[in-house]
Amino acid sequence: NHHQVIILIATLYIFDTRYAKIYRVAMRMIRFCIETAARKHRNVHVINCMGNHDDVGATIMTVALDNIYANTKRIQVINSPAPRQYFRFGNTLIGATHGNDIAMKDLPLIMASEKSKEWGETDHHYWYTGHWHNDKQIEVGNCKVESFRTIASKDAWANSKGFLSGRDMKCIVIDKKLGETQRYRFAVDPR
Repeated sequence: NHHQVIILIATLYIFDTRYAKIYRVAMRMIRFCIETAARKHRNVHVINCMGNHDDVGATIMTVALDNIYANTKRIQVINSPAPRQYFRFGNTLIGATHGNDIAMKDLPLIMASEKSKEWGETDHHYWYTGHWHNDKQIEVGNCKVESFRTIASKDAWANSKGFLSGRDMKCIVIDKKLGETQRYRFAVDPR
């Protein structure tokens, strides 16, 4: 009996530690990004899109961030369970979604339909997705749809499938009138 209890505790500890580590690291990373942005910018809007691998985790993370920054007027966490999020910045309409349920080519029409007023009032339209974990871009009319690499390391499944794209983060500068004006790439050390 004593060994069974130890095994059960060890098993629970292994499972609990994995999720605890994942959320701890993710929360620290996201908070670092938010708070670094808040030191340089007057307002920070946080959109955390649910993905096909982490719908519950993303929801928990968004609720936690919303609570952490609830009394911080300059930081707004968009706490919505919708699979597609939108943000208007001057003459630009931005859509964000994980991208696992909809083909990239279909996103511009969805944006034009779901946000028809904002679509008509803006000249620049962008969709940002992440599902494919590599850089892809298409342009449909005046809407650019882009998928980004991941910063996460490869797991056993991705490695076994030969998904070998690089890792990085991008910072895209959007001007209120001109749309995208600059971008920066931050590489992640593959080791």
